[in-house]
Amino acid sequence: MSHFLLPESEKESCFVKAATKKTTLQIIDPEQDTKKTTPLFIWGLRRIFECCTLYNMRSLLFIFFILTFFQCSNKEPVTFDTTTRRIFFNGDIYKNDIALLEFYKRSKHLSLEPPLKGYTLYPPLSALGQDGRQQHYTFRFRTHPYVSFSFREGELIISSRKSNDGEVFGFPTLKFVFDSKEQSELAYNNLLNIYSKLSTRKRFGSYKNTKNAEFTDDKSTGIKEVGFLQGKGDTLTNGYVIILGLGNDLDNDKE
Repeated sequence: MSHFLLPESEKESCFVKAATKKTTLQIIDPEQDTKKTTPLFIWGLRRIFECCTLYNMRSLLFIFFILTFFQCSNKEPVTFDTTTRRIFFNGDIYKNDIALLEFYKRSKHLSLEPPLKGYTLYPPLSALGQDGRQQHYTFRFRTHPYVSFSFREGELIISSRKSNDGEVFGFPTLKFVFDSKEQSELAYNNLLNIYSKLSTRKRFGSYKNTKNAEFTDDKSTGIKEVGFLQGKGDTLTNGYVIILGLGNDLDNDKE
């Protein structure tokens, strides 16, 4: 293998050329000088795109603000009446009639339990020649869209009395079932906090292992009274329960 030696003058010229090539291969930061290294036409298009993007962002923010404003304005205020309706699955519970029963039948959160057939211990009163046979409509649920506490299952019960004048419906009652006492205590305290802020009068009591609470909102033009109790369920329930119903005895104490 032969080696070629270059003169010193030619070596210097080669080094100058290599150094020149290295300087031309340097990467230029686009944030520093994009206009100088980019053709004017391309640079102008980029500026137009940036302006359009900024305009679109402002338009999207404006539309988002309008939608949020209308959504907030359409929401019902949090009152004693609206809160109680939500807990009862947004039913028009102030009007306890056949329409409320049909509303619950259509609810995707509730499942109507088939009625019991036959007599348990005795025949209904109508079969004994008396007016006023009772019937219970039981709807079961395992999730609730308007409560934040956990529970095993629940029931919404509507009682009715059949007479010669037709069927008379009572107000619905809610029952929540819990696996442990701790779960039921958390749910009970959650309900206490909610209704304590919305009511004008309240009363608490207890008897043995059962606690009860009553709330009234004298300013409400709709539903204004609720009461609920918390305690150990029966052997069939096998857990702890909270039962919530409309009405209380606070007005009776004022008389």
